[in-house]
Amino acid sequence: MASPERKRKIRFKPHDVEVLEEPGVNLLGIAQINNLYLPHECGGHGDCGTCRVVILEGLDELAPRTLDERDYCKRHPLKKNERLSCQLLLKEKNPSLKSPSHVTVLCPAGIREQEFIETDVN
Repeated sequence: MASPERKRKIRFKPHDVEVLEEPGVNLLGIAQINNLYLPHECGGHGDCGTCRVVILEGLDELAPRTLDERDYCKRHPLKKNERLSCQLLLKEKNPSLKSPSHVTVLCPAGIREQEFIETDVN
């Protein structure tokens, strides 16, 4: 596991919330680990598009689209800088880089802290 000083920063706009990457975890999962809620009506399977984000900085830090995200794009085309957070992984980090880079994403549907979310427990 990368030490905190070697992890990339991810900034969620418009709220200016900044968190550290979790290698191998998609953006939706990183948000959840940090008690941030991004909409994801399909449960994070790449079917609904409610977790769509716009990449403002760091596009070159992203791994290629997953098969599920490519399938979604066939039905609902996305721009190059639009991604599904449930499918979005960062590229493996180059260990020779001295300073960590960062990624900034705009969450059109917004984010909120999970502690304020009421859940229906059936």
